[in-house]
Order: sequence, then C-alpha cells, then structure tokens
Amino acid sequence: RYGEHPDYKFFNILFPLSGELNAERHGEWRLVMSVANHVPDGVTIRLSAAVAAMGGTVMKAGFNKLSNQTGEPITVTATLTRDGTPLTGVSVTAECSIPVESVANILHDSKFAYSKIAPAATARSGSGEPVDNDSLIAGRIAMIEKQKGAALVGRISSRLTLFDDGQHGDGAAGDGVYANVYTNTRIPGNYDFRFLARNIATEGGNTTTREWTESFYNQVNTDVGSTRVRIAILDLTGDGTRFGVQFVPRDRFGNYLGPGYPVTIEAFTANPGTLTVRDLKDNLDGTYSTEFFVSRENLAHGPRIKVLIDGKEFAQKPMPTHYQAVASLHGGISIPISALANTFDLGFCGMLDFGYNISPVFSVVGLLDYCQLPSQTTGVDPYRLFDVSVDAKYKLRNIQQNLSAYFMGGAGFYFQDFTSLNAGFNAGAGLEYGINQWLSLDFGGRCHYMPARQEVLVQAMAGLVWRFQIMY
Repeated sequence: RYGEHPDYKFFNILFPLSGELNAERHGEWRLVMSVANHVPDGVTIRLSAAVAAMGGTVMKAGFNKLSNQTGEPITVTATLTRDGTPLTGVSVTAECSIPVESVANILHDSKFAYSKIAPAATARSGSGEPVDNDSLIAGRIAMIEKQKGAALVGRISSRLTLFDDGQHGDGAAGDGVYANVYTNTRIPGNYDFRFLARNIATEGGNTTTREWTESFYNQVNTDVGSTRVRIAILDLTGDGTRFGVQFVPRDRFGNYLGPGYPVTIEAFTANPGTLTVRDLKDNLDGTYSTEFFVSRENLAHGPRIKVLIDGKEFAQKPMPTHYQAVASLHGGISIPISALANTFDLGFCGMLDFGYNISPVFSVVGLLDYCQLPSQTTGVDPYRLFDVSVDAKYKLRNIQQNLSAYFMGGAGFYFQDFTSLNAGFNAGAGLEYGINQWLSLDFGGRCHYMPARQEVLVQAMAGLVWRFQIMY
C-alpha cells in the first residue's frame, strides 16, 4: 500500500512468510531518502522517517493495579506470545526510573515566599487579577529549579528481573507471563518502566528483542499517625472560644500530601450535632489551616472536629476546652516554724513550677523550690533548702469576676544544703486574679513538713502565672 500527503508519504510493505515464525525476517534493511526537485542554494530541507515493524512476537506489559500508594508493593508484568502461543525461556528485565524526592516535600522545605511570587505572576498574566494557586506553584517551582540549576526532582534508575517460574507473582510457571514484585515505592511521583525482552528466537538461529514502556503514579498514602492535626485556642471570651486548626497530611515515610487538595473540617457534638463546616485554606506548602468560633454553650457538650480530604473522612479529634499547660514564677518570704524558729530568722524563697491542666479545675503540678533562712547566731551558716515536688491542684473557678481560689498538696524530696536528702509533704492555698486569658497574678502560701527531721517551714509568695496551649 502507498499513500501520499503534501507533507509526507507512507508505504505499507507486507512480507507473507510461511511457517511457524510468521512475519519475522532477519537481515539488514536500508531506507534511502532523496529530494526529487531542485533545492535552491542556501535553503535547508529537513527530512525525517519512522519505521514500525508489526507482527511476530507480541509483548504486552503493565502492572497488577491501576494506581499505587507509597509503601505498597506493585507487581510488574510482561507477557510474550507468538501467534497466541506463550514464549518461554526469554530474558525479560524492566529498567526502573524513579524520583529521589517528593515534589510536595521540596515545596514545603523551600524558602521562597509566595508573597514574592504573586506580584511577578500577576504581571506576567497581564490581567491584573490575582493569580490562581496552580500559577503560584508553577512560579515557585521555576524559582527552585533556577536556584538548583537542574530539574526540580532528581531521578535514579535500577533494574528489575522478571521471572516465569510461578514464584514471583507471575501465575503458573512456563505460561509466557514474566513478573516480579517491585517494593521500592517510598517516594511519591511518576515511576517509569522500560521493559526489555532479549534473546527471542527467530529463523536461522537468530534472536530479536521486544520493548515496552509503561508508567504509574505513586500517590501519598496518608497516615493518621504521621499527620499533624493541631487545634489551638486563639481567644477566650465570655461567649465562647475561637480556635485555629492546622492540618499537615503526611505518610509514614515523611512525604507531604502537598497542595491542591480540597480539605474540609466539621466541628460537631453529639447534641446538637454539626456546629460548623469550614474549607481549610491551602497554604501551598503542604499545610492547610482555618479558624472558627464555638460558643460557650456548645463547648460544654465536648465538641470534636472531623477532617475530610476530597469529601472522605480522614481523622477525628476532640477539641480542647482549656489551656493545657501552665508555668509560673513566684517569690516571697520563708517563715521557720517549730525547732527551726529557735535557730533561724525569717528568710526568702523562690519557686518555679510547670503544670498540666487535666480539666479546667484539676491539674498536676511539678515544683522546683528554694528557700534560705539566715542564722540567729553569728558565724553559723544559713539554712538552705531545695525541694522537688509533685502536687495535685484543685481550682474553684470565678468566686468573683476574674478571681479564683485554689488548693494544692503533694510530696517531694528535700535537700538541705544540697547534701542531706529527706522525703516530705506540702500543702497550700491561694488566690489567682486573671489579667487576661493567658496571664494571672497569684497570691498564696505553702507549708512544708519533713517528718524525719520534724521540721516545718511556711512560705508566703506572690507570682505571675502563664497559661499556654500545648499543640493538640
């Protein structure tokens, strides 16, 4: 067959061979191209040709599934037949070209700010309108590639041998299906495979080859345990609480899901149900965030949030109803009681403590305390006491506006002059006055008792308390 077009010609040449090795012929083929008409001096004409040989051995290759996720194995398969008959004893390999790093991870770690990219992208568009996220990401990729002087994602190659022995995911042995399981799928991205079958027997004791190219995209297999869902209290008011949510989806290998996904949160309670639904802002670096408000009445019902990616539920998490962490610094006077009063005078003390609020009224507190009492006798060293204690604290909320009372007590170890170690107990009470949602003034007292030494020490202190949120 012959065909002609103003820009090209084609020939379809049939070689009707007989016998088992139909449509295969070994030898040297030559294509001669020439220009029929005169070509003027100084004019260059470019000629191109393509040749396709069809028939004979047929190779088909692919994978056991349409898509794959990071960390999952995938079976790589090639089938060889001639006239419908399986071909065995052939050497089949797959050259694998895979990414060395995730695009989303590169974008996340990049120091280029989108605020610098947006004006340039807007100017290039010529419309003056804000550019879309895809254009911003493309601009960031271009900047990173310019800085690197190379393509955004580097690639490495490896070779996988395929077998027809019934032991590598290839089905039955000797059925012309060659396969192996590929497991190096930790990095998301395009995985390109070049299949090559060698030493295929043809006429006259010669051999030929067959090639096939296939690819699959390896998706991020998001993992709840590796993903950050952070809920922070941004503001406390008499009406309720304003929350901030940051969502950073990742897989167990540290790969970020990346930008471009529709992420939604739903805040809800068992009663009255859904409180709010918010689309999270795509920060274009693999993180998503939003803010929302929950009334004081609904907070009493134990609200939770549900995170959805592309409409599918990914995770749930309870919402904090109070600041979880407290730190305070106190200073005051130390008053010797019992036998200590006969030897030492009034002294000073200082205390640093860190607490964790289990609920709005109950907390566990760790305390580091130092006090010093001067001696009543000249030439005698002062009494120095350092203690480490763990206390339970109960708070009576809002006995008046912004004013709360508390009681606390616990046990610890007391080091006198940093040499003598004794166990002891303490108890205390005080008042807290809230300056704002984070800070308050504390006025209180504590009594320490060391049974082994029969010593009692009382402290009166004032301090500053700072409440803050542990990322939840």
